[in-house]
Amino acid sequence: MINLSQYARQSPQTSISEKICLLKGSDIYLAENIADYKEHAPKIKLPLYQKIQYWTQYKNRLHYDAGIILMHIGIEMTVLPNIFRIHDSSGEDIMYWNKDNEYFGAMHSYEEARQNLKDNNWAADILVRYLIESDLPTIIEMKRYKFSNKKPDKNTLAERIRELFSDSVPVPCF
Repeated sequence: MINLSQYARQSPQTSISEKICLLKGSDIYLAENIADYKEHAPKIKLPLYQKIQYWTQYKNRLHYDAGIILMHIGIEMTVLPNIFRIHDSSGEDIMYWNKDNEYFGAMHSYEEARQNLKDNNWAADILVRYLIESDLPTIIEMKRYKFSNKKPDKNTLAERIRELFSDSVPVPCF
């Protein structure tokens, strides 16, 4: 997994004000696939400055989280309410998804997101809120591909991300 927030903070193209903006909130990671997510997500450590920030701003909040983006993921409902199976060619996992939950609420419900899904429930990407200390993944957003004949890239995901942060492209503040 690539820590996009840290990568942007270390980029020489990122201004000081953007770096300060990137210190606030949760870090965003990009996983190559589900196998990459399952291997690295449990190893995520929250930096001390973020622990202090959480403690001072969110005294009632009992969890630290990170955002993880998974791309080209299949999703299926299970027999349990609000529990979904995600899968790709590298593996599968079970995740919680509920728009109406007070603590782990998603940006939209599965039914709302599913209205745009075709191709047997394959989505473009899934944004997961990963609760670090409890190892709990919750889906908070899902978007579908606009086309289904996407050709695999020859470069690895890490190489494609490094190309995004080349000298000629300014880094946005997330």
